[in-house]
Amino acid sequence: HGAAPGVNQKLVASLARGDIPHHHQMDLHGLLRTQAKQVLRDFVRRMHQQGERCILVITGRGKNSPGGISVLREAVLYWISTPPLCDMVLAFSTANRHDGGPGAFYILLRKPK
Repeated sequence: HGAAPGVNQKLVASLARGDIPHHHQMDLHGLLRTQAKQVLRDFVRRMHQQGERCILVITGRGKNSPGGISVLREAVLYWISTPPLCDMVLAFSTANRHDGGPGAFYILLRKPK
């Protein structure tokens, strides 16, 4: 998990437990890295503009990837931690088992300005 500087750790813990409900999700399975980047950017921007607070992004676990490492999982972590997405993301955490476990992330969005 991770969070922007100054974010309350109780909020991050609540996100990690899955206590913050998510009403929208995006599944990136089967997309190429370049496709996934654009789809994720569009999704995060749209959800942020609509005032959504928490979303679920499914990357997969990489079981069928070379070396068993999810290329998209690592890429999503980078993309949400750097501009332009980091300006909309407050915190993120690996999802609970029933929401995809290590193959998915809860992403807490900032309130729109």
